[in-house]
This record gives sequence, structure tokens and C-alpha cells, in this order.
Amino acid sequence: MSNITETKLALREFDLSLLPASERSLDGQKLRSAIKKYYQSQSDSDLDVIITSDEIILRWGADESNQPINDQAVGLLQNGESEKGISMLKMALSSEPSNAEILYNLGMALSDGRQLEEAKAHLDKCTTLVPRNARVWLALGVCCFRMQNNNDALSAFESAYQIEPTDPFVLKTLGAFLSDTNGDLAKAKKLLNEALTKMPNDQQLLFNIGQLSEKLDDFDNADHFYLKAIELNPHSDIGEACKLARSKISETLFKRNSHSSNGRPDGFMYCLSALEMFDEMSNEEVTKITFEIATLGMNGLDVNDPDPKYAIASLNGKYSGLNLLCIEYVGFKQIDPSVDLGFDLTQEYAAATAMHKGV
Repeated sequence: MSNITETKLALREFDLSLLPASERSLDGQKLRSAIKKYYQSQSDSDLDVIITSDEIILRWGADESNQPINDQAVGLLQNGESEKGISMLKMALSSEPSNAEILYNLGMALSDGRQLEEAKAHLDKCTTLVPRNARVWLALGVCCFRMQNNNDALSAFESAYQIEPTDPFVLKTLGAFLSDTNGDLAKAKKLLNEALTKMPNDQQLLFNIGQLSEKLDDFDNADHFYLKAIELNPHSDIGEACKLARSKISETLFKRNSHSSNGRPDGFMYCLSALEMFDEMSNEEVTKITFEIATLGMNGLDVNDPDPKYAIASLNGKYSGLNLLCIEYVGFKQIDPSVDLGFDLTQEYAAATAMHKGV
């Protein structure tokens, strides 16, 4: 037995931008046919569309084999069909304009699609309907942040925190916001560490703590959390961002110890040694060594530890992280100068090249 839901819309209120450009100037029966075709294309259910001279009537059912339209829309959004999902949520909202769940889902979907003004309107209304729902306040805060309205974003995030002060997602979101916007960094650290006790394997959280640690000049702690995040999933977007962050930390610490126009003396000597070594090798040998170091370095090379602790099959002995990085840098300068290693050895390489050429 189906439960029939019906909603009515004024024909004049239909958003013509939803139609293909070639159909927006139609009128009469041709326009009504285009609108009917549009609605039917947006629904995976048996949607009955009736269009009169001034009204659009939508009817759909829900039983064991036919989900309510709100659930269908969420399924579409989860499958990446955002345009269809948003359209179905708007249909559902027209029937139940004070349904907080529909408002929340629609607001989130529009926010993710960067339709921010409309998203904020739905989420604002949702907070008045369910003022004690922390997730709704978080969604509103994210929307405001995307609008670059940090004051309203902070207010929304704080509202969520007042409602659910121990929720790990609330702790992570407010902590990350305070860190990203250079707000109360001490509070950000407290919140993120509290979240960590509840979500120790959350890769995004580990990355957030690493970023905050960098801002506090605690580079050892930052590197520790970046490495933990990489271990969880080295090939995710966050994992790749952590690798880049670790490289930048190493470069920052490396440059702090450089007081010469030629860069770091050890970096200069390693580059010079690499140039001399490659003089005796073929291009194939240089390429093999360079890419072997690049593969080893995917998980990061410790360029600030002088101990020779790394080995590769193409070279005898062990090498420090900085030594291998310099060899890789010189290698790519020879085989593909366009490659950016994410670590600046420009001064050291230029000085080594000048000496190598006898300039």
C-alpha cells in the first residue's frame, strides 16, 4: 500500500534556468512538456507530473520498494549526482517547507555546490526549527566560512560546541577553524587534542594538529603527526599534503642553518659531489639513481639528521637524507629540470655548478 505525497507549485515560480537553454523561451504546451520532462528526469521513482495552465502538481508514493523522495535525493547525492539530488530535495521541500531534515540535506548539498546564499537561508531556517542540533550549526558554520564570513562561522561553531562539548567532530571542526583563521591557538590546541583522544586514527585530524603545531613552531610535533597521517593512507589527498608539509618543514629548518650566499655548506658539497659522480655515468644510470631516490623519498627523507642511514640499490654504502636529496636534485636538473622536488636547493646547486665548471 503506497502513501501518496502531493505537492503543488505555481507554474510562474518554476526556475527556467533548470531547463536546457534551448527550452527556456518556450511557452504554452511546449513549455509545460519541457517542465514535465525535467521533473521526470530528476526522479528514479514513479513520479506523476500534472501541469495545468497555472500550476505544477507532483505526486509520488513511498512503500517497501519505493523510498521517500528525501531518501532518494540523499542517495543521489551520495552517488555524486548532485544536480538531481538537489532538485529532488527542492521538490520534497515544496511539500514540507518546515521539514528540518530536508532543509539540512538541501543546505549541505547547496553549500558543497557553492550555492552559498541559498544554502545559508535553508540552514538558518533549520537552526530555528532544531536549535539544539549541533550538526546543523556545524553545517551553517562551514557555509559561512566558505562565504568568508568568519564572524558568523565562529558563532555557529561555538553554538555547536555549547550543545555538544564532547562530540569529537565538533571539537575537530572548531579547533581546525581557530587554527586556520589564526584565532585562539591555545584553545585550538586543546580542542584538537581532546578530539584526538576520541578519534586517534582520523587522518584529517592528524593533519590539522600538524598544521597547528607548525604555527606554534613545534616542528618536531608537526612532523610526528604528519607522519602518522601518512601511515594511515599515504596516497590520499591528505597523505600527499602531509608529505609536502614534511618537506617544507625540512626545508625551513635547513634554511635556518644557512648563513652563506652559497647556501648550506653541506648541501653545497653534496651537490658538487653528485655533479662529479654523474660525470662518470650514462644518462640511463643517472635516471635510475634519481628515480630510486625519489621512490625512497615518497615517505620523506630526514634532511636534518646528518647520520648516514639510507641505502639504495644503485649506490654503494649509506647516505644521509640531505645527501640523497642533493643527489636527486642534481639528477633531475640533468634529466628533467622542470621537476619541482618541493625543496629549494637553488643556492647550493648554483654554487656547486659554478665550482664544477671552474667559474
